[in-house]
Amino acid sequence: MPPGILWVASRIKTPTLTPETFCAWYENVHIHEMTALSGVPRAARYEAIQPEPYPNALSSDAPWLTVYEMPDIDFRTTKEFRGLDGQSEPAAELLEGVFKKARFDTRFYECVQVHEKEGGAKKVADGCVGPASLIISAALTPAPGKEDDFDAWYRQEHLPLIGEGAGYRRSR
Repeated sequence: MPPGILWVASRIKTPTLTPETFCAWYENVHIHEMTALSGVPRAARYEAIQPEPYPNALSSDAPWLTVYEMPDIDFRTTKEFRGLDGQSEPAAELLEGVFKKARFDTRFYECVQVHEKEGGAKKVADGCVGPASLIISAALTPAPGKEDDFDAWYRQEHLPLIGEGAGYRRSR
């Protein structure tokens, strides 16, 4: 029963779907449907800040990120989860109105490490850490054969170094 997250970056593909309509559906309908599931207790939705020094960052193309907490990442294989619109074929109106007009980059991540600044992360009712006001999402792939060296560097040098930054709370 390893914990994890469902990470969903989204973007609009066609101008017939406005950001207002898309965000209203996502924030007022979809997130509530997701967090009503027994294995998804909370979610946090973010909108990208266009990074000045990184104009070609993925966030320029996919401006919205939603992170769903999953105390058991294997919940994604359950009938309950797979029955949700988007995991199964959505209703025709939703398919035509949203799913064919937007793109969702969906990833499941199993938690392998949490690095927290002492006293820096807010706890919510069940003892889990609440959402951050800012999130930096990065994907790194070590060179083939260098996975162990990369992991050691990341855990022993990189995380302690970025953990010294002002406002830092945690890395997962």
